[in-house]
Amino acid sequence: NAINETSALLRLHNWLVDTNQLCATGGLLDEPYIDSSGTIFTTDTPAYRRAKFIKEHDQYIILDSWILYYIWREQFWMMDSGSKNLQIHTFDGKRWGAHVRDADTGLGTDNEGKLVFPHYLEDVDFRDNDTHEFIFNQTSQPENSSTLLNGQLGSIWINIRDCYKDRIQEIYNALITNGEKTKFGYEYTIKYFEDHQNKWSEALYNFGSKQYYGGTPYSKWISSGLGDKKNQRRYWLYYGFRYRMSKYHAGTGVNRITWRTQGYGCDLIIKPYCELYVCLGFGAFDYKNTKRYRCLDPINGIKIPNGFNGYAKDQICYLFNGDLITDIGNLYEFGDIGNLVLTVARRLRYLRVGNHHAPDKYKNTQLTDITLTNCESLEYIDFTNCRGFGKGENQNGIFQLDLSN
Repeated sequence: NAINETSALLRLHNWLVDTNQLCATGGLLDEPYIDSSGTIFTTDTPAYRRAKFIKEHDQYIILDSWILYYIWREQFWMMDSGSKNLQIHTFDGKRWGAHVRDADTGLGTDNEGKLVFPHYLEDVDFRDNDTHEFIFNQTSQPENSSTLLNGQLGSIWINIRDCYKDRIQEIYNALITNGEKTKFGYEYTIKYFEDHQNKWSEALYNFGSKQYYGGTPYSKWISSGLGDKKNQRRYWLYYGFRYRMSKYHAGTGVNRITWRTQGYGCDLIIKPYCELYVCLGFGAFDYKNTKRYRCLDPINGIKIPNGFNGYAKDQICYLFNGDLITDIGNLYEFGDIGNLVLTVARRLRYLRVGNHHAPDKYKNTQLTDITLTNCESLEYIDFTNCRGFGKGENQNGIFQLDLSN
């Protein structure tokens, strides 16, 4: 049967309006609404509209299609692809999916090819209209600010982000984990770009870009005509993937700094090498049981709250993205540290297991051995009052510290 496209679109449109959290009035509903868990809503609130989206989405959208599109749009920062460049489709006139159309802005560039967006922006960020500075981590649009993505405040994008964080993580992690099959990840993506670009003469490519954007006088504004942008693209994509991987806890099985602790733990100021979600798992390894903290200030780092509930006799800790950590914080305050594994910590600059300013206040007995041969960026080490060195198996009172690298 032929699909009445107007009726089908109107049906979708009306449901998206009805589930738009930004349009919640606070007024009484015409009749009580019971969500999937049995909760009863009587007023028009954002929570009611989220519940309505969760309960009814199967009647209107192909959810994973929109989640894949959400991931693509966020990972590559497709500035124009949220509304006016969005293509949607239906096979039955009821459930709609999303697919790519006119993907001409991405990787942090604007329509003129100029790099204007860093790799760590998200759809909860805005830009101040006066200072043009970015405003981060906002649940609603600040006064006198602009959105960064076209369609950023669209009903469906807000609901997918707020209602399906776990599903977004699950799909993102599957894409990364199965990169050989999905071709999703830095090493695959950069190859696509460079294989394509290598077919072009740089001069001819830049000439074509200039003509495409209108030639003189417009070409004087076109940043895409100022070089091949290969290294810019490599940097943006590499750190963009690492940032999203830290956010979605993807590909985290390898790059971990670990240790075991006896003690009460403490807050730790952890500093990453670049903008990152810092995640320290207290005995936990999986996505749902480990909290991530968005750090956009690598110089000052971010405070990770103590995850211990009382005294820990032998608590293992996992610090994810260990190859991008420069400072673990004051481990001497954390407890009696043992089995500190720094195999991946090639950017670690500061290591403080002891405190020479208070040599009698802190002591460590568990650390009998340590390997630093991969820590090629180390500048400062404090092992004051670490009494376990030389007492490990077959050490016979002698311990040698290898700092050759």
